[in-house]
Amino acid sequence: MGHTPQYQELVDTLRAERLIFSTPETPVHNALWTPEYLDTKIGSREILHRAKEKNPDIKIPEGFVCTDVNSAMQIAEYFLGTNRGVVLKANIGAAGIGVNVFPPSEFNRNIDDNRAKIDAKIRANPLLTTGPVVVEEYIPPNFSHHGVFPSVDSMVRPNGTVDVRAVDAMVIHHDKEVVGFYGCVLGRGLFTEEQNTKLKEMSETIGQELSKLGYRGWYDVDYILSQAGDFYTTECNLRRTSICYMLDLAELLFGEDYESKMAMRSNDKYIRPNIKGLSYGDLKAVLVPVLYPMNEQQRGVIITQSFRSMYERGKFGYVSIGKDQEDTRNIELQLDGILSKV
Repeated sequence: MGHTPQYQELVDTLRAERLIFSTPETPVHNALWTPEYLDTKIGSREILHRAKEKNPDIKIPEGFVCTDVNSAMQIAEYFLGTNRGVVLKANIGAAGIGVNVFPPSEFNRNIDDNRAKIDAKIRANPLLTTGPVVVEEYIPPNFSHHGVFPSVDSMVRPNGTVDVRAVDAMVIHHDKEVVGFYGCVLGRGLFTEEQNTKLKEMSETIGQELSKLGYRGWYDVDYILSQAGDFYTTECNLRRTSICYMLDLAELLFGEDYESKMAMRSNDKYIRPNIKGLSYGDLKAVLVPVLYPMNEQQRGVIITQSFRSMYERGKFGYVSIGKDQEDTRNIELQLDGILSKV
């Protein structure tokens, strides 16, 4: 959820009818352009570079903005020629849609083969062939860490101050070269105190730059935790993301100091063909052994998105709440084991 031209049209219409109300997450009047521009891959790199001038801890993958897929292919060859992988991003896209990742392990020594592989993939994606493309170096992630893809959610208040609300991480699945977003993790054991502080400070600097431009409202900053232990910023999203309901739930159940008490993991699109045809009631009955509160403890699964049973599959969303990151993952595995036998 974020500010859109359609939303602003509704606000203007209602105010013309003399209705009195406030919109605290709406940019100031001369900055109504900020969400539409900065919530793109090109606009995101713009604000990240502005923030980097103020905070040198902010690292940005080397990258270039290309007018079309043909120039993007030439830049991709530059990264391949320096023995690096490459990431291609459609200017407009979300939840991994429009992003193709090519790590170095995907290539061989034949330049023509490598070029053909990238070309075939990106030309099959309409988002990459119909507008500007951002091409960046591939940052090797530290997949041994729970928070390999950190994300810090914050808000620019109506008075322009920045309030960092949560340090979390995205659950990203890589299906070959295609990236997919599935959910988030937050809470105990995700990052060290030093890492938490660094992520908050970088995200606050980015928020201050947004504030200067007149943006108001929720935003999040996505990162990669590299194998070398560095955080690289990848983009800034100017909208409420799926972490918001998790944050509300965590504070409701555990209070504002939830990070010291629990961990939470979400899956916004759990899909299994064999649960097609189940009703919501059936699903809850099957999952009784893992539903919150498990064994009268503050652990277990809470269904967060309605169960949909169509298109030859069953699909729903949930959060897993546990004592720490390992516990939430173990509860997820129990859920998966139950549903595999339905």
